[in-house]
Amino acid sequence: MKYKSTVSVEGLTSKDLRRMIDCGTLEPGDRLVFEGQTWKVLKKDEKSILIFRAQGSTVCMALDERDEYDYDTSAVREYLHSDKFLATIPEEIRENAGESLPELLSVTEVTELMPRQIDRIVCDECGDTIWWPTRSASRGYASHTWYVNSSGNVYYYSAHGAYRFAPACGLTIHRNIE
Repeated sequence: MKYKSTVSVEGLTSKDLRRMIDCGTLEPGDRLVFEGQTWKVLKKDEKSILIFRAQGSTVCMALDERDEYDYDTSAVREYLHSDKFLATIPEEIRENAGESLPELLSVTEVTELMPRQIDRIVCDECGDTIWWPTRSASRGYASHTWYVNSSGNVYYYSAHGAYRFAPACGLTIHRNIE
């Protein structure tokens, strides 16, 4: 996905961002920069946009401590919905997301919305590339999940070991269209 434009929202209010979303100003391929974080617009339809945090702080934890990876009840999903993680999302985005909560992307979403390997690369707070998990379990091993490595390739690996990774997530923001 080639970047069409970068929108720096420093100084923009939540209402300004809401207007951009509702008017359809943002397009897939656009980047939003909030408080040093880059968010990519991955998908847009008549009802919502899907944005993806392409950089941020890292965490060291097991995605799931059990021998079977189930994203719906996993430790990583619990973490993404925690006040601690939500506090890392800029206020302008949180306010416009409403009831939507951040979620990991599925391996299908990753490969369809980011078909080029380079578009999947995520950086940590120091600018170093780092791996990030998807919400999709591996078919071969119940305790494995698909992830995107630091070079943008999609692989699978154990979900119950503690690793340092970037919780790169998607967030759906619904458009207010009348």
